[in-house]
Amino acid sequence: MTYEAGRLPNEIKRVLVDTLADIYRTQNQAEELLEDMDFPPQTRPRWDASQEVVAYWRQVVRALELGAVRRDGVRQLLETVLRRYPGNQDLQKIRDFLGEEGQERDGAGGNADTLYRTVEFVGSEDYPELLRLVREVLDTDAVQLYAGHRQAAYRVAELPPDRLERLRERAARIAPGVEVFCGEYDFRPTLYTRLQVMGPDGQQFEIPYVPNTTLPSDLVPAVWAQYRPEVAQDANGQLLRAVVDYRDENGEARRLDPEQPLYNQGVRDGGQLQMSAESTAGVDSWLRFEALTRARDDIVEFAADHEEFTLVGMDDDKLPVEYTVELGVPGFAPPDDPEAWPLEPRRIDRHDLVIWMPSEFPIQAPRVLWRSDVFHPNIARDEDRKGSVCLGPLMTDYTPDLSMYSLCQMLIDMARYRNYEILPHDYRMAMDFDSLVQDIVERGGYLDGAAAAWAFSWEGQERIKEIGGTTWLARAGLTQRADRSRFLEVHRVEASPDEY
Repeated sequence: MTYEAGRLPNEIKRVLVDTLADIYRTQNQAEELLEDMDFPPQTRPRWDASQEVVAYWRQVVRALELGAVRRDGVRQLLETVLRRYPGNQDLQKIRDFLGEEGQERDGAGGNADTLYRTVEFVGSEDYPELLRLVREVLDTDAVQLYAGHRQAAYRVAELPPDRLERLRERAARIAPGVEVFCGEYDFRPTLYTRLQVMGPDGQQFEIPYVPNTTLPSDLVPAVWAQYRPEVAQDANGQLLRAVVDYRDENGEARRLDPEQPLYNQGVRDGGQLQMSAESTAGVDSWLRFEALTRARDDIVEFAADHEEFTLVGMDDDKLPVEYTVELGVPGFAPPDDPEAWPLEPRRIDRHDLVIWMPSEFPIQAPRVLWRSDVFHPNIARDEDRKGSVCLGPLMTDYTPDLSMYSLCQMLIDMARYRNYEILPHDYRMAMDFDSLVQDIVERGGYLDGAAAAWAFSWEGQERIKEIGGTTWLARAGLTQRADRSRFLEVHRVEASPDEY
């Protein structure tokens, strides 16, 4: 690798940015450093408390490469930091890589016929006024590359720092709050009409009108903004680091370089991207620490508020991942004779279970295992999965912000048959009652089909009412009388004359 035209190779730049982010983590620290190296305030990237620190320093280095301070601003930044941290080996290696004297940046910076030197405006619809401004301040022959959706880009011949500063000042008078970015690309900048991004928990997001010059790292804050701060931020309030993968037509994922534009990495309009929390010890440990702490507090508080919920033990007093629980509520155990019908499950008044958090919690749902015998449509009885719980909030409906307090209440409601799922998704009131019971038994959509069929039967519903449970009629918004008459009506219509 060589240091060419004042630009750092991506690998070196990534080390420099990460080192700066580790050393200078607050706005005051960053401004003090930039002031010390005479970085003009007007050309400094704006500190945004909602973005991760590494994104700020990435913008600083990018601005220096474009000449925000002088032709070799990166070297000046290195020398300034090394005066304060002379023992930092990463920075020493980068300085050695640059060489003693460095190389002056070539004004052309590439083939003028193929290079797109670009000024981009974000946050304004004053496209004609901005084009006139660019032609007046930078290049009389500036060409508009795109304009729409409060974004515009123009191709110019040069990007001199002094005139860029004047451009920013005058653009702010035309459109207060507009942001101005500069770049040099070997492809024509344009707008994607849309990109699809899958979040760390599988949620799908659509981001419309993204410039193809966008870096993958710039998409991370946009996706994290869709999540609650407790999930998206670390203990210092910084956004968690993440990586972005591109899924091709065959569905295969390829890791994207955070420092290369999307277009240069083969991403095209309508592309499928996937964002995942970065697998670094510091970031993942903070996320898991916060989630486990909230879970502990919720479960302990629930136990204190509900005498029917006893917290028997935890595997660790400070940061537990497994909880042993006893529920003192009525429910049912499997019947002694599983072949008889109607089934006669045994009534019980105590349940023993375990709640634990998997290694990917809170991105993955907590797990619940019933240790005592139980007869319930949504709790498995077969040997391979015995005691496993399957209910929406722990499966397809799970989101990382699920409250453990509400989970504890859900378990109580399950045990006493106030929360259970037995009706098929394609349930129709016109179905014959016996056929519907048989359908529940045979379709295999429940962890315990026999319990589902029993809970749906009239005998099961009477037993459920005896322990204060909720009938499926009530859960379906119907009354028992209306439902019985509807079934009788259907029998009369469909039965043959010989049956009466």
